[in-house]
Amino acid sequence: MGSVISARLPSKRTMLRNLCISAAAAVCLAAGEVSANGDPLTGLLAPGDAGVGMQFRFEPSPYIGADTNTDFLPLATYDSEYFYLQTYRAGLKLDRGGWRNELFIRRRFEGFASNKVPESMTGMAKRSVGADVGIGTEHDWGNGAAWVELLTDASDNSHGSELRLGYRYEAFWNGRLRWRPYLTLSYRNAKLNNYYYGVQPDEATPERPAYQPGGGFNLEAGVQLTYRLTERWQVFGGVSLLAPSSGVRDSPVVEDTAIVPSVTIGLMYGFTPDKAPAGERKPLIMRAYYGKSSECDLFPIITLQCTSTNTQDNTGVAAFEIGQTL
Repeated sequence: MGSVISARLPSKRTMLRNLCISAAAAVCLAAGEVSANGDPLTGLLAPGDAGVGMQFRFEPSPYIGADTNTDFLPLATYDSEYFYLQTYRAGLKLDRGGWRNELFIRRRFEGFASNKVPESMTGMAKRSVGADVGIGTEHDWGNGAAWVELLTDASDNSHGSELRLGYRYEAFWNGRLRWRPYLTLSYRNAKLNNYYYGVQPDEATPERPAYQPGGGFNLEAGVQLTYRLTERWQVFGGVSLLAPSSGVRDSPVVEDTAIVPSVTIGLMYGFTPDKAPAGERKPLIMRAYYGKSSECDLFPIITLQCTSTNTQDNTGVAAFEIGQTL
């Protein structure tokens, strides 16, 4: 039994579009000119290292009448010369002469669960958590790094896109206590904002008029910190403040607040992958599994406080895996 993240299969048109985007990004990646990283876990472990841990994320929901969003994420991170993997982000990368180029896919932390519909969204279609495919580039600049990312929806939900530019100041990213401030400016197009924060004509009521926020700029500022407890263990966290675009703030389903705070805290154990002895190969591991979605959060599931798989989504997943230990 476990908690399963499931998603419907995209349409053939969407799959073709994403394939074209990925192919174009791969060409740019090979040329060493385009790709990126605005991921807070970047640089947490040494290059080539791997780690496991957990993270809690707290953020007020933008929707009126919604509870605070609390995410518990088991973390698994692995970094090799050309590939990296994290719980909510994975990609191909190429580091050359101070440039880091990427082709990646990442989770989008927006929307709401079907069993926790915000008061303002009652009677409206569900706004689902999504996944983006993206390309980007990062370059060392002064005592930090500047980066740019271009993302587009890969989950057949919003069909929207986002352009993100950011800078991390890393002069203090050393020693036992490390910290780095950052600033991010993003442009979200109309499709992305309209999906998550718009009201379609067939969803309108006298108290909730039809509304389309359109495209707009978001500005985010924050700081990331980590403290090394031992050679292997470290705690990390972050605080950020997000200023949404005026179109989003004016939505009839969104809290009219100029600043949205977010807090994360986590624990990470890092280890260097061991190489197989000369002349030996690590054994292959094969696993098949099946799971169903649950209305319960992860912690009640793993502590056996909840065993229900009856959900409004009625989704499941089946998979076969083959791989090797690190």
